[in-house]
Amino acid sequence: GGGGGGGGGGSGSGGGAATETGWQTVSEAITSLSVEISCWDASKAYEFRVAARNALGWSPWSRSSVAHAGPAAAPCAPGPVSVAVEHQSATLTWPHTQASVTAYEVQELRKGEWLPLRDSEPAIAEQLRRAKRQWAQRADAGGDGE
Repeated sequence: GGGGGGGGGGSGSGGGAATETGWQTVSEAITSLSVEISCWDASKAYEFRVAARNALGWSPWSRSSVAHAGPAAAPCAPGPVSVAVEHQSATLTWPHTQASVTAYEVQELRKGEWLPLRDSEPAIAEQLRRAKRQWAQRADAGGDGE
């Protein structure tokens, strides 16, 4: 798996094939004839192209192809939960970088059974608002929100 594809921000490829502004390098370390791109935003269209390298340098870029994710897929799992314990409460936070998320569910393990966490809706709503602000700021700064 990897990150999103072309069409987003980014302007260089760190010493690889010359990359025009607007293209983002997925990887320069691919040695096979395919690569899987996962966790992309189903609401976007992605454009990809490939360059080859040998001992003499990089080839010109291939013609690009456009890919549409198709029907929306379930999001990838959020990152590990961090817990900040305060006097009589705890604040849970988790990293997640998919702008298409509309809600989260938090569960706690009680007596060997996963149960919905009571009184978590305001905290989850705040986490989602904070994440949406970060995605919007990244988009305003020229990133792709991924």
